[in-house]
Amino acid sequence: MNEIPVVQYIKYTKVEDFLQDISYGGNLYKQFMHGDFAYRGHASNKYKLIPTALRPESRKRLNQFALCGYGDNQEDLEYFQILKENHILRDFYKMCDRHGLVMENIDRIRSTFLDKIDLPTMMTSEYWLPKELWALASLAQHYGLPTRLLDWTHDIFIALFFAIEDYLEGRKIPTNTEHIVLWALNLKLLTMPNVMDLPLKLVQPIYHGNENLKAQQGLFTLWQVKKKIEFKDGGKVVDMETKVNRNPLDQLLLNLRIKQGKVEVPYLYGFMLPPNSAKELYSYIKNIGYDASRIYPGYNGVVKSLLHDYFLNSEAISKSSAIMIAR
Repeated sequence: MNEIPVVQYIKYTKVEDFLQDISYGGNLYKQFMHGDFAYRGHASNKYKLIPTALRPESRKRLNQFALCGYGDNQEDLEYFQILKENHILRDFYKMCDRHGLVMENIDRIRSTFLDKIDLPTMMTSEYWLPKELWALASLAQHYGLPTRLLDWTHDIFIALFFAIEDYLEGRKIPTNTEHIVLWALNLKLLTMPNVMDLPLKLVQPIYHGNENLKAQQGLFTLWQVKKKIEFKDGGKVVDMETKVNRNPLDQLLLNLRIKQGKVEVPYLYGFMLPPNSAKELYSYIKNIGYDASRIYPGYNGVVKSLLHDYFLNSEAISKSSAIMIAR
């Protein structure tokens, strides 16, 4: 009997085969119909399951938000990475608070509100991010700050929209892209009794007051790391040896030894779809009500949807002398 893999990659040469598999009666329908999976779409297989704060190409942006410029010898140390992430979250919280925006009470920030460095946090051995900061990090992440959270959605069709959005917008796709990728994470993994010590955590944000997040059915995952502080010679000594782990989530899961019980489905699927299937995918999800006007509530979403109609009808427009095509 073949062992079911922790991460399973499935390649489709025809997008209609994938759509049939996730539709009623398809091979994957029963697995995906119960809400046990979270989904994430990538326009290219060149993009990895790495949160923004940990992406190598985001180092400069992270330093800009953190108002620092550490040397190369500090860039890959976990301690300084956490220091910068914490500084960004604190600044975001304090500025939002000063402008009267709704923020929850966070004692660890309130108690050090005027301090430039949050020494109590940085000198405490704990898991990062601590649960007390999850809601703040999810809010900051949604509005573009680099954090250790990774965006997902409960809705597979919303994930498909995000997978092809770069194509709809005419953005540059990475050279040598071989696949559009849809990731599906098994949320049961996070509640199995024999994997309760798994570093992977689920962060479910509050939708009230955030129309975009609500429309996108967003949630986040976090791969926690232990911030090590040791007592030595009567004082506290920080860890200056552990390097930042920048591996993508699929690799982290493959590397992690988990005491498995009976595994009925993989923990993570990676569905590889043809890169020339963006138009076909958009036609399908638009016909069932998934376009920008739904995913970005408001006027901006409507404008986006109107623009995306050109992508959908571009061939017909180029072949026709008609000025307008019925929507």
